[in-house]
Amino acid sequence: ELVTLYAALMGLGSDLSEADLVRMVPALAADSLGQMMLRIEVEGRLRAANDAVLRFLRAHPVAGLWGRGLFASADMMSLEATRYLWAARLDPRRRVYAVGTYAHVLDQWGILYDQPIVLNRRQPGPAIDGALRQQQVDRLQRVAVDTHGFTHVGMALAKMVGFDLCPHLAHLKRRKLYLPRGLEVPQVLRPCVAETVSRRAIGRGWEEFLRLAASVKGGWYPATEALDRFGSAAAGDPVYEAGDDLGKLLRTLYLCDFFSNPVFRIEILDLLNQGEAVHSLQRAIHNGMITAKHGRTMEELGTISGALSLLANIVMAWN
Repeated sequence: ELVTLYAALMGLGSDLSEADLVRMVPALAADSLGQMMLRIEVEGRLRAANDAVLRFLRAHPVAGLWGRGLFASADMMSLEATRYLWAARLDPRRRVYAVGTYAHVLDQWGILYDQPIVLNRRQPGPAIDGALRQQQVDRLQRVAVDTHGFTHVGMALAKMVGFDLCPHLAHLKRRKLYLPRGLEVPQVLRPCVAETVSRRAIGRGWEEFLRLAASVKGGWYPATEALDRFGSAAAGDPVYEAGDDLGKLLRTLYLCDFFSNPVFRIEILDLLNQGEAVHSLQRAIHNGMITAKHGRTMEELGTISGALSLLANIVMAWN
């Protein structure tokens, strides 16, 4: 039974089919292997298994030399899939249909949290949800993301729920600073200032934005749905205007630290490099296509994502 379980995890987390696994392990039967895959999908124990492996990894004294366990990076990796899956979208980089798995990687290595997402959508919602739902760290202080994991409202919401969203933005040379309206700007800084921010707009929507943040932090309202609701299409809504203006001020403070503090900048880049290294490991484990037999629902995609994260965590813990 354990061999069947291990083979089923390998089948879910890699590109190996049931027939491939039966040829690798002659003692297995294809029917029992398929039933075990369905059982893993139904029971949903992969999150607890990932947490157990990560606890084992972090228990080694050498893990304390890799990081403090307070920072993480969050990024999406695309998994090639058949175009007939409802969640499959065309990956603009690889030019193939794919689904996404969004992973939070701790600075001490190991995947804190994973979730399936749809490609070509902004990712600050999954970044906030993963940081709040993970069970390994009492409170993450920083989560490093790329440009896709950042919006002004998302940065403000992350600050309100208790951590800093630290984006490595594209086209940094063209990024401008935002200052409160009425503040005197020195002549030397005027080329760097894009426009001013209305403090009155922040005050008008502050109470509702605070209520939104409390709902997200308490688990009543997922951050993904909150940021879909108050995305750029909600321009003019007091909650959106408050979050957008507050996020612009926070981004200005963040860029000042990013450019002026080399230690801080190196920490953010190291976190993102760790995430990319883990993605390379995951791509080596899952190097094929998700077929139409699997991944037809978000629950099945979540099982594939969780099994892939479990295999990656096991490899890192073993090494």
